[in-house]
Amino acid sequence: MSTSPIATTEHKLTSSGLRRRHSQSILRLLTCFGACIVAINIVAAAYGYLRYDSVAAAYHMVRGERVLIDESVKELGTFRASDGAETAFRITNLSPVPIEVPGGTISCGCAVLKGLPLRIAPGDSGVVQVCVAPATYVKAESREDFVLDLEIVLFGTHSIRMPQLKVLGTIRYD
Repeated sequence: MSTSPIATTEHKLTSSGLRRRHSQSILRLLTCFGACIVAINIVAAAYGYLRYDSVAAAYHMVRGERVLIDESVKELGTFRASDGAETAFRITNLSPVPIEVPGGTISCGCAVLKGLPLRIAPGDSGVVQVCVAPATYVKAESREDFVLDLEIVLFGTHSIRMPQLKVLGTIRYD
């Protein structure tokens, strides 16, 4: 059985045409799928905003986090050791029960936590302050600028997982 060159060419044209149409169908399907994903995300963000007052709060709830921190890293900039510096972390309770923050640890003795113990009702916020006073802690003969990188771990009740906090800055000794 021999096939004629004309039949072979028609078969190739038909086959490539089918492949082209198949590719276009797949492309349309993927475009539609992508549009659906975008629409779902928009609806989820709108629901989160309406239900939890912000998209960020909704995101934390979906991830199982029941505590929202305004910013987990605070930058103090450069400050003189004799002046010290302060910053505050706003903690919002997203859980349906009150939480307590009885205390925490900080990675340097030059800083202290203020505002603890803290009790936060459902949906409310509280503030924990970090006060850095290096002049009272660092030896007097140390006169070089010191890069501050504090790690703070707060303890929570009701098996609430508290995010780790950081305070960054540079201490200048004049």
